[in-house]
Amino acid sequence: MLANELNVTMCLEFLTILVFLFIALKIIQRRWFSPISDIPGPFFGSFSVFWQIWHIIKGHTETATIALHKKHGDFVRIAYNEVSVGHPVAIDAILKSEMNKVGLEEFLK
Repeated sequence: MLANELNVTMCLEFLTILVFLFIALKIIQRRWFSPISDIPGPFFGSFSVFWQIWHIIKGHTETATIALHKKHGDFVRIAYNEVSVGHPVAIDAILKSEMNKVGLEEFLK
């Protein structure tokens, strides 16, 4: 009975360590090895969407984003895969660019 409990406890400890290791590696990958890692922004926004969720709950995402643009400039990383653009020429170029329409027909079905 005691040996069985030890095996279960050891398995749970091992699983917990694996989960924390996976989360740590994912944070490191998103924070420092992302293609957009050189773009400044809030620390939590560099590896998660918690920054955005927090400001959505508070109700003033636009105010926080404007403050970030004043602090960091025209390009601000607000999530691990999202950049807020505040430069008028860049916004115009992005909006006028051709989008990748591969798979659009399946998406619209």
